[in-house]
Amino acid sequence: MQRPKSLALLFLIGALLTGGALGFTADRVLVGDGLCARTGSRQGTRDRFAKDLGLSGEQRAAVETVLDERHRQLGAIMDPVRPQLEAAKDSSRQQIRRLLTPEQLLKFDSMQREMMSQRHSKTSR
Repeated sequence: MQRPKSLALLFLIGALLTGGALGFTADRVLVGDGLCARTGSRQGTRDRFAKDLGLSGEQRAAVETVLDERHRQLGAIMDPVRPQLEAAKDSSRQQIRRLLTPEQLLKFDSMQREMMSQRHSKTSR
């Protein structure tokens, strides 16, 4: 009887660790590492990177190629799980909504619209 409980516990721990790793990775890919927040755009980040390192034109072109490929690879990795990430976000939003008062709901909805607007403006750059 003890063995099935141990297996279940190991499974839950594994699921927790996997979920945490996936969540962290998704956050880094979708939100970024903070550099974009300082410059406001992917290109701004690249400009700052090149300027701070003093890259030559040739180096900058090579770095741009590496970063473009990284972006393509990360997109390919995230595409299959993106619907699951969105479902998890939607579920948590609905759970939060059920906890809020009508006044808090108005503020929450306003905050959500602002975040969506910011995300949209980042992706359209």
